[in-house]
Amino acid sequence: MKQGSESKSGRKDVAPWMWWCLVILTVSSVIAVWRPFQSSPEEQFLDGVMAVERGEIAEAREIHRRLMQRGAIDEARVLQGGILTRLSEWQTALGFLDASMAQGHLRRPLLRWAGQCLMGIHELGRAEFVLRMLVTEFPDDPAAIRMLAVTYYDLGAMGPALSCLKQLQKLKLDDYRPHHLSGVIHLDFEQFSDAVSEFNEALSRRPPEAKRIEISENLAFAHIKLLQFAQALECLEGIPESSRSLAMQAMCYLAQDDVSKAEERIRVGRKLLTSSGEAETSLLKAEARLMSHLGDYESSLGILQRLAELEPHNVKTHHEISLVLGRLGRNAEQKAAIAKTEKLRELRNQLTELSNRANAAPYDFEVRIRLSAVCQELGLEELSRSWNQAAQAIQDSAEWRAKSLPADSGA
Repeated sequence: MKQGSESKSGRKDVAPWMWWCLVILTVSSVIAVWRPFQSSPEEQFLDGVMAVERGEIAEAREIHRRLMQRGAIDEARVLQGGILTRLSEWQTALGFLDASMAQGHLRRPLLRWAGQCLMGIHELGRAEFVLRMLVTEFPDDPAAIRMLAVTYYDLGAMGPALSCLKQLQKLKLDDYRPHHLSGVIHLDFEQFSDAVSEFNEALSRRPPEAKRIEISENLAFAHIKLLQFAQALECLEGIPESSRSLAMQAMCYLAQDDVSKAEERIRVGRKLLTSSGEAETSLLKAEARLMSHLGDYESSLGILQRLAELEPHNVKTHHEISLVLGRLGRNAEQKAAIAKTEKLRELRNQLTELSNRANAAPYDFEVRIRLSAVCQELGLEELSRSWNQAAQAIQDSAEWRAKSLPADSGA
């Protein structure tokens, strides 16, 4: 009987605790269900924006459903545009990002998503217009500044792109990416000292391994262009061997008159070569330089002629062909090679001049069309297409710009 009494007493002691746990769980469930409906449409919308930015599409869709349920049509529509943007459905997303709704708490995410979509469909002129408006109104938005910098880069407006990247460097002190892209731009414009500085800044911010290798190779290339061969070798020693990196090492060793090391680097580079492209041309240049260094001008000429087929626009290759032909006493051919070199040099000078003009004038349609034509004549097919696309983007956006987006009324 005593044991039974104790058991009964135990149940009496436990029952109230179980009851209170049940009450707490019930109340918590009610709060969890009721809470979203206690939030304002603006608060729910901003929660949805954060879910989109985190890539939590299921959560964003649930918030979209709640907004629709409570009749917050504008918030729901813009959020749907954001979800589609995150899914890279650019054209469809733009149908939900109506310029007339770019007001108040909707404005910032709407402009950002619209700019991203316009970049995605390569409407660069429109993208620049929207993103520039966004950055002007929200100068502390790193994602917007980064997108605007990339848009300027694709438009061939390197000056504005660099200005954006400088702004981004101040906002994101530990981010390697603004310095990396700045270095690439300086490299494109043959501003090698500035490229070295930016690439070093990028490396000091500990980029991911794949990017570290890429940046280190570009840094070594800039050092070679500055005739800083020891520094270039130091950059290349800390990365895995590749055909391109080995070709650059070979060029450095030849500059230091270390023929045996140059030969060994080229030999290993050939074994690692898996496809044509930049790595192959780098190796061919090193091999041609080695053959000339050894006095084997016939072999050097054959390699240089192969290079000229792969890179018909390369002034330096044609110049070296003329020098080798002179060494071989083939004067008539040398004269023709010199003429070819001078024509290419003139076109390259035009390319530099027009690039500088495009850099200073982001919306100049004519200069980009001329750049496309010069690149075509130089055999730079990909670059020609890029300039043509930039020109087309500017032309397509002219009418749209006149409409513009409404100013924020603060509503």
